[in-house]
Amino acid sequence: MTTYNNVLEFFYKKMSDRVRENLYIVNKDRKKNHKLPIRYIDISNTQNEVVGFIIKNKRIYNKNRYLIPDKIAEGMVKKLNFENKNEIIWGSEYEIKSYSCDLFINIVNDITDNNKGTDLYDKLESILEDYYYYALTKFSLSFQIEMNIFLEYTNFEPYLNERFMMFDDDLTISKLEAILRLYYFIQDDFLKSLYNLSNRIDTTSKFENTITNYIENDFMKLLDEYEFNNIPGHDLHNIMLEGLKFVKNNLTIDNFKNNINNATLNEDEKNNISNNLRDTNIKYVYNTMDYVYELMEIQRQVDERVDIANYSN
Repeated sequence: MTTYNNVLEFFYKKMSDRVRENLYIVNKDRKKNHKLPIRYIDISNTQNEVVGFIIKNKRIYNKNRYLIPDKIAEGMVKKLNFENKNEIIWGSEYEIKSYSCDLFINIVNDITDNNKGTDLYDKLESILEDYYYYALTKFSLSFQIEMNIFLEYTNFEPYLNERFMMFDDDLTISKLEAILRLYYFIQDDFLKSLYNLSNRIDTTSKFENTITNYIENDFMKLLDEYEFNNIPGHDLHNIMLEGLKFVKNNLTIDNFKNNINNATLNEDEKNNISNNLRDTNIKYVYNTMDYVYELMEIQRQVDERVDIANYSN
């Protein structure tokens, strides 16, 4: 079952903040004009307690499961100067544009962190890996786990290189940069899809279905239109993983014997072949990493226009 809890909480918080701010602005104006403030009961004379829940972003299953019931939303339009119910849920077009990048990051993180094994996850990860730094970081972390074993059995020292020593912080940074790079390329179409959603939906009823349908249909279509690099990062990542897998499978002479059926070879011949194959594949893995690193440096120069500071808070 797919879950997009971060996205849901993102929108619920926005709704609650929006209502609280409008109530404050309206009552500030009324005070200036010597009028009594708008009370919760003025918004809903039957569910005034729920208005308080909404302002605190508190959801009670049998009262306001989706935060803002339709009847209360109608009262808020009348009393709190909202243009319509759509604005309560999504905000104005100006506000949607202002939060679109943060929303995009939440959508991507929900897909990659909470929906592994789905088609959407596979597609999105392959696109993010088109940012070579992210592909290289993911592989480097897998690679380093095996490195001590490699050193025990092989002459790996000549291939150690500090530029391939990456850590969890590098993965966090490279993933964010990959997300922002993708946002940069599809932000116009992403905004259009959000404007369309905000115009179509004027209720929070079954809101999780609304969000799920948007992500798995509208958002998925945006990903379908992404144009990969001439040399896709996902393919290079898979090449490196396959090389690593082969080295692991033939790491010791005992493993190698189990993987070879030629009984005419003596022990020394098998040992020599095993060592040569290991060394060849380690060189292969290293050279591929080196190639991706060079592509990464070129890509960073090309992508200088993607200014992360302007997109992230």
